[in-house]
Amino acid sequence: MQWIHLAYCNMPRAFYTILFVYHLSPDGNQSTEFTVVMEKLKKIASATKTAFLTAREAKQLLYQRLMPAMDYVLHLTSFTETRCNQMDTVVRQQFFPSMHFNRNSSDAVMRGPMELGGMEFPAFHSRQTELQTHFVIKQLRHGGTVANDFLVTLDMIQLLSGLTTPIFEYKKKLTYMDDGFIVSLRNRMSDIDASIWIEDAWVPKLQREGDKSIMEEFIKRKRMKPAVLRKLNAVRLYLRVITIADLAKENGKLIGHETLDLQGSWVAGSDLEWPKTAKPPKTWFSLFRKHIRQTFCTRLDDRHHHTNSMELDNPLGKWRQVERNVWYNCYRGPTEILKRYSDADGNDRIQKLTEQPLQSGFYRYESDVDTLPLNCYPIQMTEIDGEMWTRRPFLMEPTTTAENKPPGYLVENTCVPDEPVQARKTGSDASVLREEQVAAAAWIIPKNKDEYIKACFLMTNMKSCNSYRAELEGMYRALYHMDHLGIEPPGKVTQWFDNQSGVFMSNQTLDSAKEKIQPEGDILMAIQHLKQGLPYTARSKHIRGHQDTKGVCKKEDDEQTNTDGNDSDSLATTESTKQKEVDPTKLSDDALINIACDELAGEVTATALKNPDELPPPDEILQMPYKGSKAVLRIGEEWITAKEKRQLYSAARGPKLRSYIKRRHKWSDEQYDSVNWDTIGKVRRRVNINKQRFTCKLMHGLLPVNHVQQHETGISQCPGCTCHDETISHMFKCPNKQMVSKRAEIIEALRKKGRRKFSRKILNTVAELVQQYAEDGEMLPTTKHPAILSAVHAQSKLGWEDFFRGYLVKEWKQAFHQTHSKDANQQFDKFQQLMWFEVAQPQWDERNRIAHAQGNIADRLRNARLAEKLVWYHQHRHELLPYHQQTLAKDPQTIKKMRPATRRAFEHHLDVAVREWENRKHNRESNQRSMTEYMDAPGVPQSTRRQGGDKVKEANRQAGRRVLICEQKRPRIDTIFKRVGRPT
Repeated sequence: MQWIHLAYCNMPRAFYTILFVYHLSPDGNQSTEFTVVMEKLKKIASATKTAFLTAREAKQLLYQRLMPAMDYVLHLTSFTETRCNQMDTVVRQQFFPSMHFNRNSSDAVMRGPMELGGMEFPAFHSRQTELQTHFVIKQLRHGGTVANDFLVTLDMIQLLSGLTTPIFEYKKKLTYMDDGFIVSLRNRMSDIDASIWIEDAWVPKLQREGDKSIMEEFIKRKRMKPAVLRKLNAVRLYLRVITIADLAKENGKLIGHETLDLQGSWVAGSDLEWPKTAKPPKTWFSLFRKHIRQTFCTRLDDRHHHTNSMELDNPLGKWRQVERNVWYNCYRGPTEILKRYSDADGNDRIQKLTEQPLQSGFYRYESDVDTLPLNCYPIQMTEIDGEMWTRRPFLMEPTTTAENKPPGYLVENTCVPDEPVQARKTGSDASVLREEQVAAAAWIIPKNKDEYIKACFLMTNMKSCNSYRAELEGMYRALYHMDHLGIEPPGKVTQWFDNQSGVFMSNQTLDSAKEKIQPEGDILMAIQHLKQGLPYTARSKHIRGHQDTKGVCKKEDDEQTNTDGNDSDSLATTESTKQKEVDPTKLSDDALINIACDELAGEVTATALKNPDELPPPDEILQMPYKGSKAVLRIGEEWITAKEKRQLYSAARGPKLRSYIKRRHKWSDEQYDSVNWDTIGKVRRRVNINKQRFTCKLMHGLLPVNHVQQHETGISQCPGCTCHDETISHMFKCPNKQMVSKRAEIIEALRKKGRRKFSRKILNTVAELVQQYAEDGEMLPTTKHPAILSAVHAQSKLGWEDFFRGYLVKEWKQAFHQTHSKDANQQFDKFQQLMWFEVAQPQWDERNRIAHAQGNIADRLRNARLAEKLVWYHQHRHELLPYHQQTLAKDPQTIKKMRPATRRAFEHHLDVAVREWENRKHNRESNQRSMTEYMDAPGVPQSTRRQGGDKVKEANRQAGRRVLICEQKRPRIDTIFKRVGRPT
């Protein structure tokens, strides 16, 4: 059996603690576990059938009963997308109707992120990735047994894969490896372009200049099937090689014929612990040699014989100072030669030979060494009379140590050169523009009032663009800058900045896994790691910000929200707009430092917005990830430092809903990007499920207007007017008196609200747009304000129907910024709510009152159509089959009292009877007969109990009835087909 423990090799040993409820087959098959999970899922979901649950109760059952039971198992599973879709189907069929959604609603909408108008219902395939990624990062940051076992397992998978790129940073799927926990997680993350940086993961190194990973080059080739890659990897594992340098000669120009013979007689020695694998077949060695030739030796054709060496297309260059993957006979050091040999007991040992005499080229034995130094490389040598001789010079690539990059851009340094800087404190501050996604940090390291170092940093490639993160970045980089410059003050260093939460968390020791996985936990761990390596003590202290102005100008921490388990919102900053200045001579030095940092950070963000192309390249300074962070998630080019689960969900489900929206609305990329999606998500997450459902259906055209229901009812008539096709757009234009009156109330309320809470100019414009759209007039507001006119023009490009559905363009926020004194972000959030819940929803409620009132136009049309069908039924009821006669024999009063669903079923049955009657009529006219005419009508089973009277007679009469064929005196079917007797 090949690698029987590979199934367990993909799962850390510490995970076995919960396997008493997990069904794992010896070969890693999860079919049994999937069956058990489906049974549990169906059992919980079936509870919604018999219970009359409200939408809120159904959601509570889903998230508090079903999902915790599923999450416990999904931490370990590697279910395929097909199996996960089966689990999603159970949830769709059982829970969607209870939450007032059609079970056939688009999966992209139902399981799409809130920002795009989705309901964010769980999708089990992405749920696996969310839980497992979050759990892996948490354990790696926490350390301990689970982290150690995971790293050991990960190292083995890295060796088995043959990659020189870390497993969790490699973007392509590993289709040639067994689909265990680690490989399955890696493949699912590659679908959404996600990766995990793991600080302590082992990765084999490239050996020389121009060296390449064998398996990575094989994967890059076109039309490489997984089965072929499995065979190639099996040969590579048997040969114990990783890179092409492991196969090539010491000169780096050839691959020797003895290395890749078809018998597999050569196996590399190695200090790595390779798995013991069976020798592959001869055809696999031939296949491996063929692909090596076609990948690295393309100048050779198919006629090249296996007994000849193969010349590389690109000869390998100098050796690097890294650990060697395979053994060689001799190594060249700066002044010595190292030679491998076997002692009398068969143990591998290393001799150290030095040049004796000098400049002679002869090397003689001096001593034995235990390990090879990194600054030596393999060479070919000649042995003369027991001595080693070579005249080859020592040629090795210079040491490539990690460059110690500065933490930021140096703005000003007034310190005297060549004099020690004995700084005892630092100050830092940040500036954040959330909507523009621009953040910067600045810090000052003062020696005295006249001598100081001032630097700044512009945050790039980070998803968390908030002041909490930016303040921590400034604090970390100020401390790192002191260490980078070699500043070692005696005693203690005090760091002053104006974020209370940042001060508190940076002074805490992160011990538990929950503390290390908190939002921005990576930089908190980096700060803790940096402090532990400093020769002095660093302590953070809070200082009130913006002391140069009076008013409510301190920074406040927003409330933390917890919407998906352990994730919470990062802290943000709000600043006052009051600018009453204070005499700076009355302020302390620490306050002046904070003010200077704030001004510098503001200048950096302003420059980044004004001249984004003139910024210096970010690679020149320190970038994420930082030492001590242990593990950080990355999606695309952005580092995810908070809300990992939500970001993974959006990365998995967002593109599907994005494509759905663009296709349904026929939008271009420019139109799609013009919508302020972040505000949509922010507002929808704050409301209850009823409002979330309404906004979802409104945005995606799922409200049950008659245009949407006509495929079932056959009626698209507006219930309030004579319009024959009631759409969502028509709802905002319906000329019904009640709708017009409601619309007037809305317009009046908008004008009143503008006098108190909102920008009067904007709400007056919206009131005009509501009236003009209802009248099918030209959308031209009377305002002359350029920002409002710009927003109206941008909205017209998107579409006015989308405006009333809640798709608001970003220009509206700029209009609020220029027409109102309060925070534009807060104003725009309220504007989004107003368009949904004070403009659209009142009109929808009024439409429903009209639709469900007695005698509305749609009901009259529906009753007229039903009357026509009943007239036809009474004219032809004797020509229908008895089954239809019994089912459709209803009096008008009974039909009137039917529930809507029962009435729709009755009308459907009547339509079926009409179609069947017309079909039989057509068959008789063309002299054709159906198969059913030769069969008996279903009889009533005889009762064993004694019954008398009319009931017994009626039962006997029904049992003896025959279909038309008997009345027409045609032969029965049992006389047409003769039975075939069994042979004796």
